[in-house]
Amino acid sequence: MKLVYCPDCQDLVRLFREDRRCKCGQSGGHYEPNGRDAVLWGQAIPFGLDNFELGRALQRRPEAGLGRAVSFFIIPRQSPRISYQEQDSNWYWERYQRTGLYEDMTTWLKHKAWESWGISLEGKVGRYAKK
Repeated sequence: MKLVYCPDCQDLVRLFREDRRCKCGQSGGHYEPNGRDAVLWGQAIPFGLDNFELGRALQRRPEAGLGRAVSFFIIPRQSPRISYQEQDSNWYWERYQRTGLYEDMTTWLKHKAWESWGISLEGKVGRYAKK
């Protein structure tokens, strides 16, 4: 299982095939259709959790005292299973095509306008820089 950590809001989010975002919205990702590879964006730091180890810990959950330990590991910056994607207007358009949600369409339009004006997001809401 893969999770992503956002250093901005310190949220930890489990990945699914649908797009998932942290609480502040600056980091996120999703699984590719093969269910193993993931696409991340923003400041997302990927973590791994062994599914078998988690399942065993859940089966052996004690009634009291300290719980069973489960280990996480940080996935290296260079990993064949992780790719990073910039959130440009094409990214938002593809997301709208996947979801069909009105809010995804308006986000795409907003980013398309910013790009035409020469404005880009630098990973934090409220910080804009000229290209």
